[in-house]
Amino acid sequence: MLISEVTGDGCTKNLQLECNFLGSPDQPFGRWVVSICPANCDKTRAMCFCGEGAKYPNRPLAETCGFQFDPPSEPDGPRIVNWTKIDQDVFTTNRSIPGWCNVDPAEAYAGKAKVKEECDCKYDGLAGRFCEVPVESVCINQCSGHGHCRGGFCQVILMFVIVTTGYVVLLVYWKKNFAFANHLLYSFSSCRG
Repeated sequence: MLISEVTGDGCTKNLQLECNFLGSPDQPFGRWVVSICPANCDKTRAMCFCGEGAKYPNRPLAETCGFQFDPPSEPDGPRIVNWTKIDQDVFTTNRSIPGWCNVDPAEAYAGKAKVKEECDCKYDGLAGRFCEVPVESVCINQCSGHGHCRGGFCQVILMFVIVTTGYVVLLVYWKKNFAFANHLLYSFSSCRG
């Protein structure tokens, strides 16, 4: 059984990892955080994607990619990202406007479609200018045989859980990495049986 972060009685509730902090009228997506997302947040990993309705719904829409830029305040100055405004152009199907979520890789490589330069393949597991090439995710030592690499993070395979008075003891399969087991015990210490 693969799990993500868990909490609650007996560690049975999966945590929902929000991409954004709580919003306000001035900051509809909350204050800036590296996972800030104007579109579809994968709450199992706090990662932003184009989402349903896009030709490529699983294409990353990370960081500045999904937001508008304000013009420079001085000639030749840098453009400043506006973290409060969605850049709807990333969803365009008009090949003369720089887009991202609906851009066909073959058309873009042939120079027939424009691409928003701030958009690229930020997350592990996909490569190519348009994230069109699946690759093996990279985890340090490929999780040392203690789980599966998912998007650059190790997910542990739980063998069984023993719930004792006020504590949860996790028994997992490991060969020699006791520090890994201690990390698991610490990670699950907030769970109560």
